[in-house]
Amino acid sequence: MSEPSRSELSAVGVFIGAGSRHEKYENSGEAHFLEHLHFKGTSRRSRYQLETEVENRGNQLNAYTSREFTLYHMLTFKNDVPHAVDMLGDMLCNS
Repeated sequence: MSEPSRSELSAVGVFIGAGSRHEKYENSGEAHFLEHLHFKGTSRRSRYQLETEVENRGNQLNAYTSREFTLYHMLTFKNDVPHAVDMLGDMLCNS
């Protein structure tokens, strides 16, 4: 979903239906653990490359896990949205 805006900033997010609600006692904490692993690098980008690509473009990248879902989100300049989508896709598909 997208909405038009006059702002120079855009927010890009990926919601995943995997939170603590979907865990059993034996595997509690897995969703949060996996959230952290996605920031450790991909087959295309090392952890350092992930960090510097975000910082050098003036973007903000973050994630959190709740009871219902895990969210990965990036605040970026509107002309950098394709890069934000590429980076989030890389992190989530190639970690």
